[in-house]
Amino acid sequence: QSRATCAYVPGSLYEKLPDLASLSYPHQYYVDGTINFSDAWLDSKAAWRTVLIGGLRAGGQGIYALDITDPNSFSEASTNADPISLWEFTDANDDDLGNTFGIAPIAKFSDGNWYVVLGNGYNNTASDGNVGDGQAYLYLLDVDDGSIFKKFATGAGSTGDPNGLSTPAPVDIDGDNIVDYIYAGDLHGNLWKFDVTSTNVNQWGPIKQGNSPVPLYSDQYEDTSTNPSTFTRQPITTRPEVAYHPTESGLMVYFGTGKYFETGDNSATSQGVQSLYGIWDKEDNQAVEIERAHLKQQIIKAEVEVNSSWYRLITGVAINWHTGNGLPNGSNPSTQVGWHMDLIDPDTDKHEGERVVSQAFLRNDRIIFTTLIPSSAACEFGGDGWIMELAYGTGGRLDESPFDVDKDGDFDADDDITPDINTQFDTGSTDI
Repeated sequence: QSRATCAYVPGSLYEKLPDLASLSYPHQYYVDGTINFSDAWLDSKAAWRTVLIGGLRAGGQGIYALDITDPNSFSEASTNADPISLWEFTDANDDDLGNTFGIAPIAKFSDGNWYVVLGNGYNNTASDGNVGDGQAYLYLLDVDDGSIFKKFATGAGSTGDPNGLSTPAPVDIDGDNIVDYIYAGDLHGNLWKFDVTSTNVNQWGPIKQGNSPVPLYSDQYEDTSTNPSTFTRQPITTRPEVAYHPTESGLMVYFGTGKYFETGDNSATSQGVQSLYGIWDKEDNQAVEIERAHLKQQIIKAEVEVNSSWYRLITGVAINWHTGNGLPNGSNPSTQVGWHMDLIDPDTDKHEGERVVSQAFLRNDRIIFTTLIPSSAACEFGGDGWIMELAYGTGGRLDESPFDVDKDGDFDADDDITPDINTQFDTGSTDI
């Protein structure tokens, strides 16, 4: 049975459509954002509907919502098309919206309503007639009409030092299908936590110290090989992954750092060292700003070739969790509130432009990252990278190999790589 093909073009892109017919067409982006869809209750229709949310990414500063409940009704007839197109939200609605590179999830909140959860994205200071203030913001948009229900400022960023909030992660910690917390990173390397547990919506917002928002984690990578030391921000451009702490109360928040969307990001030296992180949120409502000094470090110790494939060998250092109040004291504390691993080549002790630009996943007590090492060569497909499978509690090596190293079709002890300590690692290392 044949079915008519139809498409949706966001209104904010209409003026760009004639360029597609130009004989001297210069490449530009249109609707290249990742879509997300979910069932939600729409008060305007007094019914459950399946709502699709899509962003323009590099194509523009905006998102759109479509009612895709009944695909059989899709057609260009106005009687069918009008109900499908629910709304658009662009920087014409709010100056602080940037390019919507992230995904906007739909979720139910404690006031009984459904909202689209949206980070404001990047480049909101562009000179396009709707100039933002450069801060990172979180929006809660009414799923019915796209109006702003809440807009949370972080205070991080300015027109002279622009910032932007990436894909948020709404989290339900008690299984009632209602969002309790929202986690999101920004381009300045801050990880934010927004508390929406209260039935009083006026109490919702980022964790604060006094009246000022405080990130759950914030720090910069210090390169001690230079004199004086140099500090580099580590942008967070992916959605955090969240899980219960494996041994203590509270939650673990996992993310990698790095970006890959601006001119020059395909350079191996454009961003400095990037890292993998696992941060402990104790859920004790204390406004703390975790830094790298409060985390246990795991290290990529070697890269070895076995059976024509390359593998990384990493440390498996135990973590002594800081169960007391506040944060560990001192520059090298004996207790920690998480872990980190820097993406540094073990042979050269330097980075190769490696970064994390896709979401981490938690599977079977493993936190899984894919990394990107971009290439600027025009004839290459874009670069390469690594699959990193780590113990989700420590960020260190697993008890067994996650890969079929000997390629016999089985995952067993024969896949373990036993390094020669004297040749592969520093002599006397106890971290292996």
